[in-house]
Amino acid sequence: MTFQSTAVKQKEGNRYSIEGNLTIKGKTNKVAVTFTYFGSRENPLKKGQRIAGFEARFSINRLDYQVGPGRYVEMGVIGDKVDILITLEVVKPK
Repeated sequence: MTFQSTAVKQKEGNRYSIEGNLTIKGKTNKVAVTFTYFGSRENPLKKGQRIAGFEARFSINRLDYQVGPGRYVEMGVIGDKVDILITLEVVKPK
């Protein structure tokens, strides 16, 4: 699974929308994901670095990416919705 961003827009406060192309199993779709920026600070574990935290939660339809044939959805065994949680801690030299 890869994501390539095409735009980032501030929604309000520390919430942003990132638009881009999500590719799973060679199938690419455009998505917009809302994420929260938790701020940045000096890294308490390594002097001279800054760390920043981010989190995003969103859902996709797995069949849009050809993950499974869909017959189990039709049978009512499992659903087509997949919840995705991304948490990032980004490190940058000061």
